[in-house]
Amino acid sequence: ASTGAPDHVLALIETYQGDDDINDVLALDERTDRMAARNIVFDALRVCAADDELSSRERDTIFGVGVKMGLTHREVEQVEAAYRVYTAALENKMTVLFPHEAPPF
Repeated sequence: ASTGAPDHVLALIETYQGDDDINDVLALDERTDRMAARNIVFDALRVCAADDELSSRERDTIFGVGVKMGLTHREVEQVEAAYRVYTAALENKMTVLFPHEAPPF
């Protein structure tokens, strides 16, 4: 689930099949607010980069979705910067906790 998203957005996510045009999905509910939009963008970055790569196409799509949800390009850049800080902190955590070998999970 998208952290911090309102219940009505989570309900839409739970039933979304993934085969609709993203513009149609975003137009379904005008109550999607800026806070939820920031969280959705952050989670989209996290999900798309799960394979250790965020392609330019994925990034462009995420930026387009963020702007479609009412964020400015600068706000989406700020969310992306926060995501990069978050991932750097996770990498640092793993290095500190497991300095000599990868964790067993």
